Amino acid sequence: MVQRILLVFLSSLPIFAQAQVPEDPNEALKQNTIFFLEQGFPAERYTYDNEQINLPLFQSLKYERSRKSWNTFGYVALGMGASGIGFGALLMPNKKRTTGDDFQEFFASTFLLGGALWTAASIPIFLNAASKTKKRDAAILKAKVIHAGLLD
Repeated sequence: MVQRILLVFLSSLPIFAQAQVPEDPNEALKQNTIFFLEQGFPAERYTYDNEQINLPLFQSLKYERSRKSWNTFGYVALGMGASGIGFGALLMPNKKRTTGDDFQEFFASTFLLGGALWTAASIPIFLNAASKTKKRDAAILKAKVIHAGLLD
């Protein structure tokens, strides 16, 4: 019984493989030119040779990868919470029966409470992902300003 509970608990923990950022920032920047174009940075005319511009661009890549990881974790937590609430609602004993429902009611309450906690935990996770988005946008804006200043 303990092994089953431990197995359910361990299978509920999400495991994420973090995307690897290459050691050479210039190589990472060149590989993500399309991302920078989508964000409004004029990457088609930039040769990635200015360290003042490369640093904020590289930071924006890190923020983007972190944002994606946090968003994924948030969706997993939200899904686990919704599943727990739904499963707990299905396990709730029928009001017509009165014998032997204590054990079933305990498990139903446990799933409902666990689901509510996972759902509530997803809120700060999504807020953290939103803060990474703001930091990413600020880093790209900084790179745009520096790039525009060099063109003048």
